[in-house]
This record gives sequence, C-alpha cells and structure tokens, in this order.
Amino acid sequence: MDATSWNILRKSKNFNQAEKFEINRRALSLILYLLRSPFYDKYSKYRIIAFLKSIIDNVIGSGLILRPLLEYIPEVQQIYFYTWSL
Repeated sequence: MDATSWNILRKSKNFNQAEKFEINRRALSLILYLLRSPFYDKYSKYRIIAFLKSIIDNVIGSGLILRPLLEYIPEVQQIYFYTWSL
C-alpha cells in the first residue's frame, strides 16, 4: 500500500516543504523495511544480489566498486538490523 501511494505522490510536483519531507521520510522507511529481516531474507536479498551481479557482468569497470559492496551488504544487514531479529 505504501509503495503504491508513494509512487502516485511522486508524480505530483506541488508540495510544500513539510509534505516533501514527509514523502522522503516514508520512502526511507519503506527502503529500510525492505532491508530488514524477515523480508530481506525471503525476498530482497536475492533480488539485490542478482541486480548487482547483472550490473557487474554488463557494465565495464563496475566490479571495482560493486564487488566489495556485494560482500559488505550481508555484514551491514546483520549489524544494522540486528535489533529487529531478536
């Protein structure tokens, strides 16, 4: 629901500063939810890894940046979101 409403609201350009802040806050909350277990373990993890690997395979030079990131993502997920998995 939140992803759909965010996509609809994103198309409109007539927002005041407080509304823009709230839309950005909700977008960040949605991204953090997608990176948090159990959703990350079931869905996001494999899609993120597949997306990064496809970029590494198809874009020359991207492996220099994305390979270390690919190795670092599980560590960040485990450390940053550990409180939600208790």
